Amino acid sequence: MSITDEESSVQSTVLNHQTLQNEKEDPADEKDIDLANPQNWSSKKKLLNFIVVFCNSFISFFSSSIYVPAILSVQQYFHTSITAMNATIALYILISGVAPLFWAPLSERIGRKPTYILSMVLYTVFSVLCGVSRNLGMFFAFRLLQAVAASAAQAIGGGSVADMYNFQSRGKMMSIFLLGTVFGPVVGPIVGGYINLYLGWQWIFYIKTIIGGVISILNVVFLNESLYRPNYQPIHDESKSKFVNWWINFKFNPFSSLLLLLRIDVVLGCFPMAVAFGVFYCLVTILEPTFSAQYHFSSGSVGLSFLAGGTGNLLGALTSALILDRIHFRLIARKRVQLEQKGIEYHHGMLSELRLVPAPIPVICLVIGALFYGWFLEAKMVWIAPLIGMGLLGFGLFGLISTTTNYLVEGYVPQAAAMTSVGNFTRCLLGMVFSLLSSTIQASLGNGWTYTLLALIFLAVSAICLPLLMVFGYKWRTNPVWPVTK
Repeated sequence: MSITDEESSVQSTVLNHQTLQNEKEDPADEKDIDLANPQNWSSKKKLLNFIVVFCNSFISFFSSSIYVPAILSVQQYFHTSITAMNATIALYILISGVAPLFWAPLSERIGRKPTYILSMVLYTVFSVLCGVSRNLGMFFAFRLLQAVAASAAQAIGGGSVADMYNFQSRGKMMSIFLLGTVFGPVVGPIVGGYINLYLGWQWIFYIKTIIGGVISILNVVFLNESLYRPNYQPIHDESKSKFVNWWINFKFNPFSSLLLLLRIDVVLGCFPMAVAFGVFYCLVTILEPTFSAQYHFSSGSVGLSFLAGGTGNLLGALTSALILDRIHFRLIARKRVQLEQKGIEYHHGMLSELRLVPAPIPVICLVIGALFYGWFLEAKMVWIAPLIGMGLLGFGLFGLISTTTNYLVEGYVPQAAAMTSVGNFTRCLLGMVFSLLSSTIQASLGNGWTYTLLALIFLAVSAICLPLLMVFGYKWRTNPVWPVTK
């Protein structure tokens, strides 16, 4: 399908205003092209780097749930309770939200590539130590350290995508990148279920060690540095030693990214996708005991059940990649005409809220999917019925995360890595809370009312946050209600 004249017109207009976002694109004189700028790399080089970055991000969420189908085996091995095992999942999610706050500013100091290499080497080491653990304390400690190491790409992956792609293709590439966020927790249990069934739960961590080693090699061999700071001048004080000068340039506040949460538009943008992620992790955490008890599934069959959510995620990713940018261009073209008729000077940054226009579709899909899943389980229908609901929930989840993340990144392009860290923090925080409460809520309310309650909470949050952003988002972004340093 060719790009319409309307879309071509808006692309040309937006290119004339790209200096506002410091995004240089295709200079007229090829001799002036700065090849150090990742946005001027060849398409093949960008794609290769994108694939490596995606692998780094995918492994974190893959690791978060890979041993869910083996949770009963791990529980029996360590002679502990199911609550304690759920806590290992919940704390992994929490650490995955907090640790990126350190990785993001670190990558601004030492570069993206060294950060990817360091984190994946540590991940590989901690994975093997989890596998050889002989008591719950040792397993718990190295599992949390594994979460710290694996979370780096969650912090800087979105920044790497923003480094390489301008707004014309960023929506599509960000949607593909975010697929790892929700597809990882789906693929993990499928792999983990069969590894546990045939090799034992320890081999889940040995396999992760092998994967971590391979990705570490990819980081060293194929990854290029995408952090581009042409005007950066390190502080140098002749009166101080080399170490002091190094420390002045290196030191950072790991929680500075959280200052973005002092902006009301950022809070409202993060909250709906965080609640949606919490609903999904509530489902993931209790899926194994639910399907084992009701349908007598083995760990391998439980793992395969996650394919339903994975299929929904994949369809959501494909849909987002194919239509989000196209819809955005059409909406920009119409809005630009309206602004010009009113005599208002147009620039691209003032229309970031148009990224949220498709959001009601994934919201509705997620709500319906949650209701179907819960009540089909409650009615004890054949196993395929709740899995259809799970697939619809997965479709809605990915569509919402893709839409809101693109909105947040586009509104704060220079702070893309910090923004993805903040988004990840809020998602993981709610994921931890929901996964910890999942067993208790299910035992008290049953499947039907558990997912009805979750669906209503999510719907209420979305119905409040998204319309407010559409109306006031640009005003809050340019004149924040809660002042904070940009």
